[in-house]
Amino acid sequence: MLMSSWFGFLVENQEYVKILNEQAEFYKSLFENVPLMIFLADKEGLIISDSDRLCEMLEVECNRLPGQEVSKVFDFDDDTAFRAALKKRNRG
Repeated sequence: MLMSSWFGFLVENQEYVKILNEQAEFYKSLFENVPLMIFLADKEGLIISDSDRLCEMLEVECNRLPGQEVSKVFDFDDDTAFRAALKKRNRG
């Protein structure tokens, strides 16, 4: 009984990992192929991921943006509205 439960657990997790990998590949392909300037940031305003088009327009290497603060990468006159939008988005 224990062995069959363990096997079921492994099979279910393999399917879950497969789905997560497929989703990750899908989002990675979006960021690499869409002709849009997009990025993902966490609730603290740190860039997590960026599109190739964004890096091209900013004239920076794509691996240089993740980890940087959005408000330091982009020239905001007043980043209060940006920070408020981040907080509002993360609550809902």
